Amino acid sequence: MRTLTRLAAGGAVALALAGAFTAATPAEPAEAVPPFGGLIINSGPQPMFITYNLGDPWGNEAILGDGQASAGNRDADAFYVEAGCRAVYYVTNFGSSYPAGPYTDTTAGWTKISNLQTASVSYYC
Repeated sequence: MRTLTRLAAGGAVALALAGAFTAATPAEPAEAVPPFGGLIINSGPQPMFITYNLGDPWGNEAILGDGQASAGNRDADAFYVEAGCRAVYYVTNFGSSYPAGPYTDTTAGWTKISNLQTASVSYYC
């Protein structure tokens, strides 16, 4: 199991180390990219895990630092909530300018977004 809790305490060092945890991922089909694929934005103060494939989440994960967004040419599927942490997020559906939320997730595990959604996530531990 990977955790970011210790990384977040290290600030800039955490983000420098975060690259060591990022897995190489294959390109996805063109029909699965934003705006028709999911997009995740880290709007909070701490780094967070996302995945580009819920079928193999830890083989396709990436780490987003504060203010970063998932790759624009990839379909982001979910973000990860660690045990003892919480994510507060808004979801905007494709074609809408009004976000729904806020939603709060404190259950450890992956929180899925759909292909036509953008999730703006604030992650706290």
